[in-house]
Amino acid sequence: MGAPLEWYSNGTLTVSSSGGLTYHCVAAPSPNFCEPDIVLSAAAINNVKVNSDGLLHVGSSEGNYDFLGDGNTITEIRNELTARHRQ
Repeated sequence: MGAPLEWYSNGTLTVSSSGGLTYHCVAAPSPNFCEPDIVLSAAAINNVKVNSDGLLHVGSSEGNYDFLGDGNTITEIRNELTARHRQ
């Protein structure tokens, strides 16, 4: 029995002015892996945290998502999402 394969895509992660989150895939091992983009409304987001491995974990009513990137960028996105959800 082989180890499970993990596929990673590269893309952009942005926070909307309303506190939603969008992930747009730019490149992936398979072209079909990029479809569709992940778009979470502010109302769908339940929690946001950065774990000890530096992954940005977003829990939502539409599923759980983990994003890995530059530590400063991940921290900025977490802070922005957290701030918008406190308003």
